[in-house]
Amino acid sequence: MTVHNWFPPRNCAPKKESKRFLLEYLRDQKSAGFIADGMKAEGDALIKFLSRTVEERPAREVSAAEPDELLDSAVIHRLGDLFRASRRNGRPVVTDLFRNGDHNDGADWSYFLVFRYSTNRGELLKSFLVIQSPDAEFNGYGFNHFVWGGAKKGQNRYVFRECEGAVLTLEKAYYFVGYNYVIGADKRAADPAVFENARVKAKAHPNGMGLLAAEYEEITRNCGLFSGVAMTLAAAHQPIISRLAFLHLGTKTSLGFDISDRDMQPRELSPKELVGDLKKTVKELRRRGGRVLGIQLQEAIAEKNWEKSGAEALAQKILGMIDNTPDWERSKDQAERSKRQGGRAIRAARVKRVAEGAIETFGPNRPRE
Repeated sequence: MTVHNWFPPRNCAPKKESKRFLLEYLRDQKSAGFIADGMKAEGDALIKFLSRTVEERPAREVSAAEPDELLDSAVIHRLGDLFRASRRNGRPVVTDLFRNGDHNDGADWSYFLVFRYSTNRGELLKSFLVIQSPDAEFNGYGFNHFVWGGAKKGQNRYVFRECEGAVLTLEKAYYFVGYNYVIGADKRAADPAVFENARVKAKAHPNGMGLLAAEYEEITRNCGLFSGVAMTLAAAHQPIISRLAFLHLGTKTSLGFDISDRDMQPRELSPKELVGDLKKTVKELRRRGGRVLGIQLQEAIAEKNWEKSGAEALAQKILGMIDNTPDWERSKDQAERSKRQGGRAIRAARVKRVAEGAIETFGPNRPRE
């Protein structure tokens, strides 16, 4: 930090010259054997840091109009530390997110339906998540999250958006960190080649960040159907936060085939439609000959009452997970305490209500009052 403070502000030419001078000086001192034994580790670390910030260049050419340092080198270094910490983490990703998949298949993909409440007056948003295992191009777990508008009038039917990024394995949770973009084509009607061309173009114009998170303890306790949280964008591009429910469908190797968002038809739907949608999903996976489904689905459909009450029970679990009501408001004890507090009778009337709706930022068309 002391050395860092010697330099002028960022993007100022003397800063780079000062770094370069100090780098050459330290290298000369090291080669001449003038660095004391007790300081060699610190000297090597500083040489490595300076050589990275002075000598490395971005892979792409930066135009003269752009600053030659888009982020402070210390910030870039910390972001790198975040990814390195993720790679060092010993959490069994295969067991958590690729259950029943082929551990030795480096090209395996894992599929989830992800549910949350929409910003559209109590509607649900069913989306499709694909997690990719590490490959030759990317030494980490990646993901694509597909969100479609609803098929009905008033459900943003022509809004098709995606989030693409990396899965980080940190201290207590998985973090799906990515960038959002909107595709200017109707995926239900457009020719697949036309839509893919529009998708490639859209990736060059991200409109926000997406962040999903799920805790390890929750995944261990409810493997195959676990809760999480999201901070992402809604259909009008406004930031929102919401609880999530991740329902594992299976992996490419466990199912025996690949599935896409076209197969699963993510969309907006009413809570009353959820049971029928789950039955339709299972029917489609069975029709295609799915060998082993996600553990929660597999157990649910193994019961004789799947069509009558099994799908209903699974839907109720999902709705319970995505209820945005704080836990303390959901407790019966809190309800009773509120009833006993004379001046707060209104709270008692509210505690049993479900918070149906993602929490969005205020705006011109979204006033608080």
